[in-house]
Amino acid sequence: MPTPSGGHSRAARVIQFVYTGLALLLSQLPPLFPPTFPDARVPAWYATAALTAVVAVLATWRPRTPRAVILTLAWGQALVTMVNAFVIGDILAMFSTWVSIPALALLAGQIGPRARKALLATHVITSAIWLGVGVTFVLVSVIAMTTTGIEAARVSYELLVVFDMTLLPNANFAASLAGIALGLTTAWGLMRYWWVAIKFFIPLVILFGAFGYMHPMLESAAAQATRLAETGGTVSQIDGAAEAVFWSFGVSTLSLAAAMLLSLYKPGGRTRRGRRQLEQARQRRAAARTVPVAATAPAATTAAASAASASPTATSVPTTPNASPTAASVPATASDLPTAASVPATELAAVVADTRLIADDTAAVTLRAADGSPLPHWAPGAHIDLVLPSGKVRQYSLYGDPSQQDTYHVAVLREPDGRGGSIEIHDLRRGSALRLRGPRNNFPLTDASSYLFVAGGIGIVPFLPMIEHLDAARADWKLVYRGASLSRMAFASELATRFGSRVRLLPADTHARPDLTALLRDTSESVAVYSCGPETMLNAVELAVAAHRPHGSLHLERFAASQRETAPNTAFTAELADSDATVEVAEHETLLTAIQRVNPAIDLSCEDGICGSCRTRVLDGVPEHRDDVLQPHERDRVDVIYPCVSRARGARIVLDV
Repeated sequence: MPTPSGGHSRAARVIQFVYTGLALLLSQLPPLFPPTFPDARVPAWYATAALTAVVAVLATWRPRTPRAVILTLAWGQALVTMVNAFVIGDILAMFSTWVSIPALALLAGQIGPRARKALLATHVITSAIWLGVGVTFVLVSVIAMTTTGIEAARVSYELLVVFDMTLLPNANFAASLAGIALGLTTAWGLMRYWWVAIKFFIPLVILFGAFGYMHPMLESAAAQATRLAETGGTVSQIDGAAEAVFWSFGVSTLSLAAAMLLSLYKPGGRTRRGRRQLEQARQRRAAARTVPVAATAPAATTAAASAASASPTATSVPTTPNASPTAASVPATASDLPTAASVPATELAAVVADTRLIADDTAAVTLRAADGSPLPHWAPGAHIDLVLPSGKVRQYSLYGDPSQQDTYHVAVLREPDGRGGSIEIHDLRRGSALRLRGPRNNFPLTDASSYLFVAGGIGIVPFLPMIEHLDAARADWKLVYRGASLSRMAFASELATRFGSRVRLLPADTHARPDLTALLRDTSESVAVYSCGPETMLNAVELAVAAHRPHGSLHLERFAASQRETAPNTAFTAELADSDATVEVAEHETLLTAIQRVNPAIDLSCEDGICGSCRTRVLDGVPEHRDDVLQPHERDRVDVIYPCVSRARGARIVLDV
């Protein structure tokens, strides 16, 4: 029998096995309250147990099962539990969602920006609804306390009972479970930060207080009011339930408001557990950086790519000042995410599974984990760092099917006049060992009414999975692909054959440069323009979009750092809040170098301000942005900095490092 794998967290697998047994047990226990559909209750528990058992077995002994299969089954298990809870009406199933949803979140692991934003929006909206329900309870309890009419009191208490069994638990569970899922699928966790831990316990206290204390009192008061209304009694004869509801839900409502303020200001820093986990992560990263294959890389060779290199770094840099990208295209702010310095980049031992020429001087390289375990999930636009046997580090965009977690695919243009990374990759053979980091995605596919892709040479690679995704969704898109010659344009024939008129191939030896003005005039006003290629192409696209589609959004991927005009370097002080240290940053050194004196394990890769791996949260002070990661309209942000190239605009800056 295969041994369990670490492809899924141990906690996720243990919870699945425990929940299987729990579901079977609960199927045999009588319900605490009469369900709405009693005949459906037991079959629902059996279905839950069956789905959970399958997930547990696959996650433990069949770790190479496609992630989509595991998550589909886990979603089914969670959905059956929620139907049992909120449709069939089993109160035990309602409490069991506190097991099924965390189990699903643990299986999902770290989620992408789009899914995280959707989950965050769900949490915020349901929390606001819950707060509104609490205010409603307080207002109705005031009516019950102050009315002199027994009929008005009866209606008030009956409303409170109905709300207590419908609106309150639905809002409570939706907001709480969305928050738990958000914590488990991001680097925030549940017990790593004081503000998150406090938010976790607030709904628990309210929930058990409502079911264990308030609900019986409300039912008793409603029964009294009904009896008194029928017998001609008075309001004064009802027990003081209204006052208890007023004070209980008044405090609960204030607690929910406090929880929202906790989310906004995030006070308290890390818990003891969070500090311990941070220290362990630093030790792991420090140990990883002492691996011989990576330790020999001099600083000069860790740059992402020179202007002559054909190894693009996945960096999204919308450069049109007038562009107005859709909400989905705006990167997550640092206030939404933990600092990059506290989240280690995944580094895995890998081997070359296959390598072959797909065009003149272009090799397609297939990679797999050295131990055969599933590779981290990625989305269109993502890139990985390859740590080559020589120690050189290069970034390459991923292509292929993101749902296939057994392999990664990159395409590499051999550049004889480059710095040696592409030549070394072309010399690799099947079975060659190397290491990889990531994936990271600074070049995500955003929501838009239509898309125009402008690719130059090897810059076609990040667009391949984007096109696949959009075509499957039947979105409106076009591709213009230019290269030196057709024989040097990787994937050209496949794209033209499969997608026909959507693709225009413009080899330079037979076609003139693309007429960007004409191309843009054929697009919608809100088109999303993506371009990856040589700097001259990116500059031309940038100018054309600014002139002809100012209300669209522009997303550029650069091969190398752009040349920015910056102010002269000045010395400044950097306070590293999480490390409880202060460093002086001299004129001649980077902020990243100064941070490394205290925290040598801070994530880094290109050190040119284009890969985004050193992203760090700013707690105080104003950064001077010199990177190519932030969009032009984001360059006045004061919550994030990329310390490999950016500095403080003043004498002091405070960082969450």
